[in-house]
Amino acid sequence: MGFVKHCGKRWISSDDTTESTQDSTREALVAACSSFIQRGDEEKTMWENYLNQELGGIIGDPFAFDLRIKILDNAARKALKRAARQAMMDEMLARSKAKRSMASSPSNLVGVYKEFISSPRIDNQLSTWGAIQGICEFASDDSAVATAKDVAIAVSFDHEEVGSSSWTGADGATLPVWLERTMTALQVPDAAKPEMLTRSFLISADCAHGLHPNYAAKHQAEHRPSFHKGIVIKTNANQRYATTPLTAALFREVCKRCEVPVQDFVVRNDSPCGSTIGPIISSSTGVRTIDVGAPQWAMHSCRETCASSDALHMLNLSKSFYTHFRDVDNSAAKL
Repeated sequence: MGFVKHCGKRWISSDDTTESTQDSTREALVAACSSFIQRGDEEKTMWENYLNQELGGIIGDPFAFDLRIKILDNAARKALKRAARQAMMDEMLARSKAKRSMASSPSNLVGVYKEFISSPRIDNQLSTWGAIQGICEFASDDSAVATAKDVAIAVSFDHEEVGSSSWTGADGATLPVWLERTMTALQVPDAAKPEMLTRSFLISADCAHGLHPNYAAKHQAEHRPSFHKGIVIKTNANQRYATTPLTAALFREVCKRCEVPVQDFVVRNDSPCGSTIGPIISSSTGVRTIDVGAPQWAMHSCRETCASSDALHMLNLSKSFYTHFRDVDNSAAKL
């Protein structure tokens, strides 16, 4: 409901301008002011005297429709306005919860030791920040770039939460076409392009559901990603995640070299499993892929939480991946 305005002998709701009947209006008036009329004898006498003065000595039914709002004393009038205002605020709050909530305060560090990050859209801006910042730091290291044997790439997509089927989504043709143009610009022969993709490796970085102390039963005992314990490797037998034993082994070795701790996560088999862009890109390009992410709480809410140390782990991983992966992959190929 919205504010209620009195217009002659009609009552109009301010949110939909729908006229109400006199009977329903009378009931609303009774509910609004009965607590002020049905008081002790002294107050009731004062009220009757007020009505006599306002209505020229004709009291009649104190709840009659034609009394209108002007017969209410100041206290009742203010109370009616407060009630209408509160009703409108309750309605707005209910509607905002039903549609979408929005954080009004900036991102910040919280906790006794500033060990948590509280922010909107941690999923998946944390991984995006780590990837972009990591490749920038790698590119600023002249010695690392001089000895690099790969084409370093960091890509972020839109619309992952709604299927990725758009021209800026992972399920579109943007990435395959862009990769084709890059290889053409580098004068890679057509016959060598499939081999180049086969030698490539993709880290699909998307935040993981961390263990929440209030909902510990949502996780299996052996797969409970915890804060401050590193990056999570996500695995699913139905290929909702693109992780394989081979890609997990390579990833663990890269993390070992850059001293980034690793955790494992498998969703409970009686719970549905979300997905990422990992399987989409892996199936369309033929690139080896692993799904990982930093653990967080309250994913997809207007205010999410993760560990500040895991943000650093993500950054260190992103930078070190470009530095160490080729050596790790070449060593594994010799086994």
